[in-house]
Amino acid sequence: MLLTLLALVQQPAFAGEVLVPEATPAQLSDFSVAYLFYDMVVSQLRDQGIGVQDADAIRTWANSDADACWDNPDCPRLLWDHDAGGSALVVLGIGQTSAGLEVNAKIYKYGDSEPTDVVHEIVAGGGEERVAVRISGLAVQARDAAGDSGEPARIPVAKPMDMSDEPESNDEPAPSKDRRTTSADKPDDKPAQDKTPKPRAPDAPKDSADDERAHMGVPAWSYARFRESGLARAEWLKQKRVRTGKVSLELLPGYALGDVDRVYGVRVQVGDQGSGYETLASSTITGTGPGNGFSGALAVSYAPTWFLETSLQAGILTGQKHLNVGWECAECAPTSDVQDYDAVNSVEGFVEPRARLLPVATGYIKPYALVGLHLRLWDGFAVPDGSSVDYPNVPGGAGVGLTLGAGVSFDVLPQLSLVVEVPYSITLSDGSSLDDSADVLAEPVGLDRSAGLLRLSGGLAIHF
Repeated sequence: MLLTLLALVQQPAFAGEVLVPEATPAQLSDFSVAYLFYDMVVSQLRDQGIGVQDADAIRTWANSDADACWDNPDCPRLLWDHDAGGSALVVLGIGQTSAGLEVNAKIYKYGDSEPTDVVHEIVAGGGEERVAVRISGLAVQARDAAGDSGEPARIPVAKPMDMSDEPESNDEPAPSKDRRTTSADKPDDKPAQDKTPKPRAPDAPKDSADDERAHMGVPAWSYARFRESGLARAEWLKQKRVRTGKVSLELLPGYALGDVDRVYGVRVQVGDQGSGYETLASSTITGTGPGNGFSGALAVSYAPTWFLETSLQAGILTGQKHLNVGWECAECAPTSDVQDYDAVNSVEGFVEPRARLLPVATGYIKPYALVGLHLRLWDGFAVPDGSSVDYPNVPGGAGVGLTLGAGVSFDVLPQLSLVVEVPYSITLSDGSSLDDSADVLAEPVGLDRSAGLLRLSGGLAIHF
């Protein structure tokens, strides 16, 4: 009778386990979906009988070294340094896009700081389990590869004998105890394949790629570089300083020259009407003139896409107000008097809705052109009256203009930029007026008109 007794077969098992630290959400709002997918990967491994150290177990010995592991390139090295018995490591980064769930995973073999496999997929609803199975399978391969290289140690496990067949002959040799396979005795003619792919993101389907590029808000050539980088989307956007979808707060002090100062001149004719002197006629002039002073602005901006940034800027200008008054009277002695007051400091306000056009989407230096509307607000003149003359006052007002200019932003940090810009505002309406009465001989004094307002600004921008 043929002897078919199966003896103890030593099968490799690992002292180390698969380490799966907590998945890193792309945004704070992605925490729940990141946790659900993480739990799916851990469950897939455990269903295969694989030992897993999950986030709770890792936290007991790694402390903060495992926090936000996807965003920390040093995370694998830090975890291996603890020598906690892991044979493979799965690092997950999870986010949401308009096309579905964005799954990023890197699988490491024990002791390696570079991944053996990289997974990047945009998963439509219902496909999450398929990707979780794929990631768990790659983790098992990495675990097996770590064992084949002797890292960490293997523990022999006895496989129970199958006694269902009686031995037919005592002439047949018993299986060797060192035998590691049962039925796969035939030599494998297929050449060994290197299971370590190049760590880059796989090509996504065209429709998913288009949706992802639209969500990222970058041009086609920048998106192609992202696909070649092998980085997660959030990490690539951070490294390349892409501003799409960001809100910024800017503080821009500076220096202004040109259309800064204001003037008010008035001449009146008075006469004796029997009950005292009364104002019979007046000539006035108001307007702007050349000057210089401090400018300061605060702006809130939003970038809906890579080439456009919209903002609302509000600020102040400091300048001077000039006043000259005079009266004339044919029946008086003296017959006239003119008085020039010393200029006084003034503050004007301005509001600018504006747009910046950026020719580049990525990089630390971003030049731009800007265009916007300029709304100027100014205060009035309270004119001191003479002993016998009542001079008319001038209320405050508003004017409009068009702003054009250029600037450059230096993105020193993902959240911080240095900004230098030169806006030029063309005055369309500045509240200038001339009311010249033919009965008044003297003319009030105005200022020479300036061509517009030029500001030299530089400051900080904080991105959220």
